[in-house]
Amino acid sequence: MNNAVFYGRFSSISQDPQTIEVQRKKCLEYAKRKKLNIIGEYIDEAQSGRNGNRPSFKKMLEDSKTGNFKYVIVFKLDRFARSMQVSINAQAELEKNGVIVLSTCEELTTNASGIFMKGIYQLVAEFYSNDYAERIANGLANNASKSLTIGNNVPLGFIVDKETKQFKKDEETAPIVEEMFKRYANGYSKASIVKYFNEKGYKTSKGKKFRDSTIERMLKNKKYIGIYTFKGNEMPIRIPRIISDDLFYKVQEIISKNKEAPGRRKAFKEYLLTQKMFCGYCNEMMTGYSSKKGKYNYYGCKGRKLHDCKKQPVYKEIIEKLVVEETQTFLKNPKNIDTIMNEVEKIARKEKEYKGIKELKNKLISENNKKDNLLNALSTCTDEDIRKDIYNKMNDIKIVINRLETEILTIEAPYDNLLLDKVKFLLEEMKNSNINDLQYQKMIINMFVDKVLLYDDKAVIVFLTNKKKSVELSQYIQKQTESLFYNHMVEMRRIELLSENKFI
Repeated sequence: MNNAVFYGRFSSISQDPQTIEVQRKKCLEYAKRKKLNIIGEYIDEAQSGRNGNRPSFKKMLEDSKTGNFKYVIVFKLDRFARSMQVSINAQAELEKNGVIVLSTCEELTTNASGIFMKGIYQLVAEFYSNDYAERIANGLANNASKSLTIGNNVPLGFIVDKETKQFKKDEETAPIVEEMFKRYANGYSKASIVKYFNEKGYKTSKGKKFRDSTIERMLKNKKYIGIYTFKGNEMPIRIPRIISDDLFYKVQEIISKNKEAPGRRKAFKEYLLTQKMFCGYCNEMMTGYSSKKGKYNYYGCKGRKLHDCKKQPVYKEIIEKLVVEETQTFLKNPKNIDTIMNEVEKIARKEKEYKGIKELKNKLISENNKKDNLLNALSTCTDEDIRKDIYNKMNDIKIVINRLETEILTIEAPYDNLLLDKVKFLLEEMKNSNINDLQYQKMIINMFVDKVLLYDDKAVIVFLTNKKKSVELSQYIQKQTESLFYNHMVEMRRIELLSENKFI
């Protein structure tokens, strides 16, 4: 099956030059070259690529379960996502459903090198996003220092002076805010407040019905006690207060107690080596498990149940720490950095020769020649009517030239101007990052580790550059593994009995 769908996005913040139409055109051309049949499209307008909750993006992920399409085609990977983690999670979900992401501008293979380069492109896209976000934040901080409004974040109970842009108390809606705080402080639940407010016909600051999340957000908003907060910095007495300190902090105490109430869901444990770690003896996948009471988390070989493999389980924290440490050591070797950079440069060179770019450049040369010919004609022409026609034609040509230059810049910029320098900088940063940071652990494993073959006495780590590293497991790790063996067997027996509707 060669069915594919097109995914397009533009951001209201970045105002990307490539419009949805340009993206669609490029994806249709790409599908035709690859003999793929586009059966649908998903478009997110005015949506940030750092957000994984984009409506069409989520629908595309959900629809991938149907099996109706095998590929998602995007103009560039940064249209798919500008956050490394959003991209990794979404692509993992698609791949689980047998769907592959293809980019018209980044021709990536599905081998280890291609997977690594996909990670590099995503990392660069995230860097650009963060870099741009910092510039936006600087502008917002300037407004925040004066306690001016930022965007449309005017909470219920306030209005904004059109001339000064300062907050003012809204005499019509401020009483609703006071009533909400008093009700919650007197023991009413958020759900009961929502029901009461909606029955009364009250509306939020955006003119919508109240929800639990709306009440939760409002109850924590320090603007109601005259404190303006931006990026953790508090600026008191900058805006008029609606609620007293006593009432506000009494509500905060109740919220805190409710959060600490028993019966809350246990924290989700993320197994970083899922689909990357395999048993060295039988080559089955090592799967993540948690004990009944969550006392320990570990990886066990699926082969134990399938064909009686003798591979012992290993503690999650121990093996993940080992792999992350070895991967960071791999990055600290200058020869490995050179290998990565050579691969990046090779693909960057290939992309610069991408025939779509050649076609655009040839068109640009042709349009510039037309413009020069018109200029020559204009220099010798004395007839005013003809000169006007020439001016009109030149304006049309200038529009075409600007569009072609934008398209060329859009495709070439990451490779020609910034890609190599940015990648080198990012690799240098990553090799010295905090090894205990969970986001860093996920990123470094996803980007640089192809697979891990685990034995009882050693681990063989295969990096995405095809280099292998064999690491002997210390006596400490082996003893920990042996102590886990009995617990694992008990746990597996418990799961079996539960599946048979028995008790243990």
